[in-house]
Amino acid sequence: MSIIVRDYRGTEVVILYVLYHHVRRRHRDFLKRLNIQSLDQFINIIKRVLVSPSEVYVDDKGSIYYLLKTNNFYLNVVVAEGVVRTVYLLGMDSYYRMRYRRWRIKIY
Repeated sequence: MSIIVRDYRGTEVVILYVLYHHVRRRHRDFLKRLNIQSLDQFINIIKRVLVSPSEVYVDDKGSIYYLLKTNNFYLNVVVAEGVVRTVYLLGMDSYYRMRYRRWRIKIY
């Protein structure tokens, strides 16, 4: 199952429900830090990042990184080929490292 969201540019982005299970296994800090208890809360956070990002970058492979600054960290939603692939938190050190090493073009 999936849901389609229009990002800040009006581009359709697919959020697969299986992403929630991936994040529960691999990025628990994301759920814990944001106090996400349900799939609906999880989808709403991703929607918020896609619709109102603080910054957006593209890497060499064409993946798009939507970032939303919250307190001392960034919510990072990674989209490739129109599908959200993963979400995770970035601290300030990781943000600066990624910004200069991986993300090549700032698009927003």
